[in-house]
Amino acid sequence: MPQFLSTRSTEQLQRLALLLLIILVGTLNGIFSLIEFREHRKDQQSTLANQATLVSSNLELHIRTTHQILEEIVAQHGFLSTEQLQERMQSLANAMPIIRGIGVLDSRGFPLGGTRLVPQGTNFSDRPYFQNAQAGRQRHRLYISAPFRDLMGNFSVALSKAVIDDQNAFQGVVFAVLEASYIEKLMSSTLYTSDMWALLMHVDANDGVWVGDRPADMSGSQALPQADVDGLMQGLSDRNQISIVWEGEEKRHIIAASAITGLAGPGEKPLMVIMGRCHDDAMARWVRLTFTQAGLFLLLAGSAYWGLIFYQYRRREYAAHREADQRRIEEREHDYRVIVERTADCVLHLDPAGRLSYANPAFVNLFESLSSGKVLNEFLDLVAEEDQDKARVALQAALEKASEQLLQVLCVTKSGSRHMEWTLCSASGRTDRVTGVIAVGRDVSAHIALNRELRNRAEHDSLTDLANRGHFLNLASVSLQRAHATNEPCALLMIDLDYFKEVNDTWGHHAGDVALKKCAELIQVLCRDKDIAGRLGGEEFAVLVAGTLDDGIRVAERLRLAIASETIMLEDGRQFQLTASIGVAQLQAGENLEQLMQRADAALYAAKQKGRDSVARA
Repeated sequence: MPQFLSTRSTEQLQRLALLLLIILVGTLNGIFSLIEFREHRKDQQSTLANQATLVSSNLELHIRTTHQILEEIVAQHGFLSTEQLQERMQSLANAMPIIRGIGVLDSRGFPLGGTRLVPQGTNFSDRPYFQNAQAGRQRHRLYISAPFRDLMGNFSVALSKAVIDDQNAFQGVVFAVLEASYIEKLMSSTLYTSDMWALLMHVDANDGVWVGDRPADMSGSQALPQADVDGLMQGLSDRNQISIVWEGEEKRHIIAASAITGLAGPGEKPLMVIMGRCHDDAMARWVRLTFTQAGLFLLLAGSAYWGLIFYQYRRREYAAHREADQRRIEEREHDYRVIVERTADCVLHLDPAGRLSYANPAFVNLFESLSSGKVLNEFLDLVAEEDQDKARVALQAALEKASEQLLQVLCVTKSGSRHMEWTLCSASGRTDRVTGVIAVGRDVSAHIALNRELRNRAEHDSLTDLANRGHFLNLASVSLQRAHATNEPCALLMIDLDYFKEVNDTWGHHAGDVALKKCAELIQVLCRDKDIAGRLGGEEFAVLVAGTLDDGIRVAERLRLAIASETIMLEDGRQFQLTASIGVAQLQAGENLEQLMQRADAALYAAKQKGRDSVARA
């Protein structure tokens, strides 16, 4: 009996211990699941916040650039004709894909000019971008409107600046309308799941630019409830980035917001980039994994050890899924950078002192490495030393007077010296005063190298590398014209290798090619720099000597002796020798190249008649 009681007590204790172990393991499992829930939601919030910040930073960069463009138009307003102003606005709008149109309104809201056609008599005084600028009337203030629907019914965002004269009187408004489709593409490039959505809205506006499937909770006239907007604003007052979980009428949503505040004035409520996901969709993987874990835990409750092993396995699986999500996000970000930042040519903006005030990514990739800390301050810093003077003259001309300068110089890039073709366009301000230079550059090194190679092939004999017949005749004709003009003497040598046909017949055409190349080398070595040598065809060569007939005969004798004493060695060890007959004729008054060649040919024929391996004069 006592033993039975002891066994039963032991079993009860074991059951109690097992129950306590199961409760302990279950409690720990629940705690870990809650931690994972918070971590996963925190990751989702952080990712959304980073994506929202990425979009807002890029939009703020575009807004700053547009601000500079509007500043330039305001500066030029009143000093350019309507056609010039229209052309300037069109070129600036074409340079930035985010700008749909640029326009100028008078003080009553009627258009004075712009890049888009509007019906005659249309009044824009009721537009917020006009009313903001008219009410503020600050010369250097940029007003950013809330998203609104334009005449075509599309959402747009307008940037405007008041035109104030020297007496601080309101003269009108210069505005730029941002391309909603570009903003939508920008926001779409950051959506890494199908259930994500993005919204560009103003705090005081009821709606904005949407990308993705709009949640049913937000299908009314107001994008977000005012209480949630106030909550976002409260969070954004401390920092420009915040994420929250919004309790909608039907579903909860994870929302992240980033404010475009770099150009907002004191007291102004900024634009916000808001991104979100349905909370249930974002946490769906966690829910599935948690239910799976609970089911397996119930099946394996008898063994805490195997429960722990499964938990570790599930943790590894979860980490793998999160890493895969991170890779997909990085791939999306890479695609975004390729779409937004890739350009073909280098584009620079130079201030009146020639210093770089803007450089596009193509320029940075070619000339600079931001990680190296190297900074290029002036345009002339790019140019190699030998082209500094030419670049300085072109830059000075563009800075002194409104003009367009074409410049081809050697530039020092981070990959070495490259030939660059630059177009320097003056940027004019008040009273046609040049306020800077827009420089557009293109690497033409490959084109120049190809042209040089083609020119060399066209002008030189492929076997001997001497000037071919056509190039020799051109060079010789120019030299004869100069000789006639300056009364300087010159002599022509016509050189023919003796019995060359027998060389080809006896030793083969390859041996003939070796002999021709060797003779060409001797001609190049024995001729002076001012002499012109060329191969006229076959075994016939010509040399135009700058000097008298006696000078030509001396050069001819040196060539004849050098050729006769040279042993032609073949690859197989065979060898042979050649001789040459040379005719020399001196240029006479009024004689052209054809006549001189005829007389030199006659002398060459006389040298062959004497038995070859000789020099004869005309």
